[in-house]
Amino acid sequence: MKNILILGDTWGITPCHTWSDDKTISEWFEFQFMKKGHAVSNRSWGGNSNNYQLTQAEVYLDATKNTEREIDLIIWFHSELMRDLTPPIVQQMQTVGYDAAMELTAELIYGRVADMKVRYPNTEWAIMGGHAPLLSSKKHLLDWAEFRIDNLRATIAGCDIPESQAFEFLDKSKGSLWDFQGITEDIIQRELAIAEIIKVSTQDKNKFYNQKHPALGPMKSLATEIMNHFKI
Repeated sequence: MKNILILGDTWGITPCHTWSDDKTISEWFEFQFMKKGHAVSNRSWGGNSNNYQLTQAEVYLDATKNTEREIDLIIWFHSELMRDLTPPIVQQMQTVGYDAAMELTAELIYGRVADMKVRYPNTEWAIMGGHAPLLSSKKHLLDWAEFRIDNLRATIAGCDIPESQAFEFLDKSKGSLWDFQGITEDIIQRELAIAEIIKVSTQDKNKFYNQKHPALGPMKSLATEIMNHFKI
């Protein structure tokens, strides 16, 4: 029996709010581990940033260290880096630009994860580029991970999908790319084009139940793949 901690945004959540009458919900991702006897704590919630996910994990790892609930495996669904912007980087973006700001943010987030691995060496990591893939220019900072899928959306879709770190920031009715000085119109148009590719690539409801989140089948398969990899 393993102690497992799941971190994420809506990609880590069992979507009971969507399938409240669907009895197959008990077959969702986290329950696959439970059915094998593993103790699972799911700390995911909608809109969660990577930074806050890692804060949650640090508290949990500290609280369970040297207890019978000490975490053996963290399953992390990486979210879009726009959610992790800090005020200093927002200010720098006016001079360095959006792409450089994403790289600076990734360095902070991925460096924090690597530091957690050093402090808790017995905890293994399964890292998925979920709502947003791992930033390609900085993903080497996570090469130590015991299990990793850089772009889970593309893996499920079975085709190449360009990466976006701002998929949920393309609606002018809420905080969006238009609200940040330093994000030029060509970057916005690039991100809008990527969003259209994502929408086209995720139309199969057997793979994505609402064009934003994986369906039951792929999540069950992912759980099996992780369990096989870690032999649990």
